[in-house]
Amino acid sequence: MMSFPAVITHNHDPARGAGRNLCDLPPAEAVRILDEIRASGRRLVRANYLERRLAVADWLRAERRRKLGDGHSNVPCIFPWRFR
Repeated sequence: MMSFPAVITHNHDPARGAGRNLCDLPPAEAVRILDEIRASGRRLVRANYLERRLAVADWLRAERRRKLGDGHSNVPCIFPWRFR
């Protein structure tokens, strides 16, 4: 069994707030935000980032259903900001 890491980080824009998930947004809004991040020059965001991110979310959702049954949310929450 894998152990939990000692430190978990989440990068976020303070203007948008922590714990936000691009997968919760309509695709056009997620693309707009990623374009803003690219334009800022502070982060490299690859062209296929959203496509890959959504594929990982689909995989996580399918694995959760397979192992735990249906959950309360369609969007996986990997490390919520309220994690303690």
